[in-house]
Amino acid sequence: MLAFRVLSRLSKQGFKIEIIEKSDRVGGLLGTNVLSDRTGSRIGIAETAANGLLGSELADELFRDCGLSFAAVGGKSKRRYFWVDNRVQRWPLSIRESLRLFFGILESRSRPPTEGETVFTWGERVFGSAFARKILDVGLLGIFAASAKHLSAKLLTERFFNPRALRRRSGKSKGTAAPVEGMGQLIDALETWLRDHDVKFQLETDAAPFLKDAVSEGRPVVLATAASAAAALVANLESDISWPDEGIGELRRDLQAVRMIPVVSLTIVRKGRPKHDGFGILFSQNEGNSVRKFPEGVLGVLRNSTIFDGRVSPELRDSHYSETWILGGVEKGADFVEKTDENLVAVVEEARAIALAEPESEIEAISVSRWPAGIPLYDLTLENVRDRLLRKFGSMILFGNYLGDLGLASILEQTRRLKARLEI
Repeated sequence: MLAFRVLSRLSKQGFKIEIIEKSDRVGGLLGTNVLSDRTGSRIGIAETAANGLLGSELADELFRDCGLSFAAVGGKSKRRYFWVDNRVQRWPLSIRESLRLFFGILESRSRPPTEGETVFTWGERVFGSAFARKILDVGLLGIFAASAKHLSAKLLTERFFNPRALRRRSGKSKGTAAPVEGMGQLIDALETWLRDHDVKFQLETDAAPFLKDAVSEGRPVVLATAASAAAALVANLESDISWPDEGIGELRRDLQAVRMIPVVSLTIVRKGRPKHDGFGILFSQNEGNSVRKFPEGVLGVLRNSTIFDGRVSPELRDSHYSETWILGGVEKGADFVEKTDENLVAVVEEARAIALAEPESEIEAISVSRWPAGIPLYDLTLENVRDRLLRKFGSMILFGNYLGDLGLASILEQTRRLKARLEI
């Protein structure tokens, strides 16, 4: 879905567009699995990656063109929790800490991050140490799978301080938006729409020969891949094509410098009701009780059936609930990817016992998605190379979530500039 808006418009203008995909399906990490109980009956659905995208003008247009309806949003989905200082809280700051945050917000426009400053350091400087520790660090762990101490403040705050940065335009859909049958339904609808508009797909195909021919002939080409995949494709070009003054070797090295974070999502359908019902809970690390330490790398849990209707089957709505646990991170992500499903469930149950004090509940179904290279690390290294990666190399440009904000809505916003970057 990376370049949907541009692909559709270019197709309407008569351009011949071809999508080369190494996998046997399009969509990358996005997909939706059906969850069944022990008898084989459907009891819900599980997302393999993002459970939705932030509502915006472009999201409205996207769903409308694909003929999709938005899933109904649950009334309690606005409740968001933090597990900080060994207890679950909706707002973990004291009155004094909140006042410090308030005055920091008033001054924040005049206090942008400096070059090479981490989000944590910037947050401490502008909003106070309590906000940086209790909200900023915990919140970014759940979104970027990395501590604020690892993340570049310049990259993450660009849309607020850079007048040229893309800004999301609001639409009718508010909050998180998703199709009724999950994000896999969106991918299927996108593919159908593009095929109906004469966009050609070649699945299970090596892109290297096509890329070489396109670049040699000067045809526009977009590498809408992960940075690691782009680096491998560029390495082939580097050895086969003369690139006078194009810096293709530097491009390959910059792409190889983009570090990817391993992430695992574990969706569970349980009997009963959650104690802390809402959008989800984000977990502070390095905490725990006097007996057990909280398992490092358990980043957060989303209450799927609270966020959207239909994430458990209608007949189970009052007796079961669905949740997705996000595990991973810079230090522990690779370990989680290697764990068995049973071991992952054991980690989740330990985290529940330490942090949530929720009663034991019977598990009806699980779905595990492992992504050894799931999320780009928005660190100071990426800050140093990002602007170079945005350059055009011959007729080729890069496009992906390592070049702008993380998240589907932000990637959708990037398509506004894609046509201009292609210069066609």
